[in-house]
Amino acid sequence: MLSFYREIAIKDGWTPPPNDDGEGVSCFAKSVGGRRVDLSLSFLDAMRKENGDGYEVEVSSSRDGGGWC
Repeated sequence: MLSFYREIAIKDGWTPPPNDDGEGVSCFAKSVGGRRVDLSLSFLDAMRKENGDGYEVEVSSSRDGGGWC
């Protein structure tokens, strides 16, 4: 399932980390308004058990442009 989201993120201009082998990567970065923004995708096992295929998408940035991906 992650491959679907990975493909969509890359098509939208998000870049995976340099060491990305295409397996299990769920962190991407791109420039938005001249600032680095990180996007993270994770699947929540606890939510999956209760509500089906639960997932969480986070987008973050910082004042200095440093990311956490």
